[in-house]
Amino acid sequence: MPKTQDLSSEWDLWDAPPAPTALCVFYFAAAFLATSLPVYLYATMFSMGTEHKGLFAIVTLSSAVILMFAYHNVAYWVERRLAEKRDASLKKKSKDMDRLMRDRFKQGEERRDAQQSIAFSIMCNNAFFLFGVCAIGFYIAAGCSAPFNYVVAVGGSAALCFYQSIQEIQQL
Repeated sequence: MPKTQDLSSEWDLWDAPPAPTALCVFYFAAAFLATSLPVYLYATMFSMGTEHKGLFAIVTLSSAVILMFAYHNVAYWVERRLAEKRDASLKKKSKDMDRLMRDRFKQGEERRDAQQSIAFSIMCNNAFFLFGVCAIGFYIAAGCSAPFNYVVAVGGSAALCFYQSIQEIQQL
């Protein structure tokens, strides 16, 4: 009889382990800044003024939360990839190190990998998000009304970033 895969184990592949609270706050702040940029664009180019401030707030905050999870997923994926490469290189370098020196070296490498993965995650997701906003807003939904265009462009771009981050996690 063929083995059936448990649905709960499949769901575990969809997201990274939870991030510390301080890192989540940092991710949210970075995501909020990135999702706030289209507000200025739509307010000036499409004359969406203060009458749409509720729409701006809801879409910006919800997209920031979605983008925050995308940041975490990509950072986790990159950190895992860097850890695999680090472990391979550490075996070569650690032959002539004592245990204490090896542990310090490994901790330094882990810290550096974490910082690089966070920086790459924010840079890559912001570029993908802003490209998506421009592509969806000015080409795909160009003929729609400005409020609908804003919701589709910002929300859709955040959803695409999150979907792309899930696909990277599943490749692990």
